[in-house]
Amino acid sequence: MTEADFGRFDLYAYWTSLSDKTGKPLKTDFDPIEVPQILRFLSMVMCADRLEDFTISVWGSELIELFREERTGKSLGELQLIENWEGTFAGYLTIRDTGLPNLLTGRTVSSERKHVEYERLSLPLWGPAPDTGELAVTHIISQFRKISA
Repeated sequence: MTEADFGRFDLYAYWTSLSDKTGKPLKTDFDPIEVPQILRFLSMVMCADRLEDFTISVWGSELIELFREERTGKSLGELQLIENWEGTFAGYLTIRDTGLPNLLTGRTVSSERKHVEYERLSLPLWGPAPDTGELAVTHIISQFRKISA
């Protein structure tokens, strides 16, 4: 992935503007109201020790339509019936552990029973780790973008 790949997403420009001298945007600095054009396409996931315990805290209205369900408040473990569950969400572990962005291409089935391809750019937000208080990736924000309908 290159900076140009990430640059297709409005969220990336906003995220880089939050970076302090450490290059680690803080969860406390993130305000989705500052990027209203992407709110409908935004998700936020709270990190946990185990992938199945990561919890979706924000699920935009376009995502409800795209994936045909409201996922706010659900853990990733509750979504294990999704085809290719591990492949779909493994990038979240990589982001949590490395602090690096992740770009995923996937597809889902629309309410009209047609395949819809999408891209998901996921970015880390930093904060104090619950167990140690040390700076760690505590949340992951993502912007989804339809490629085809």
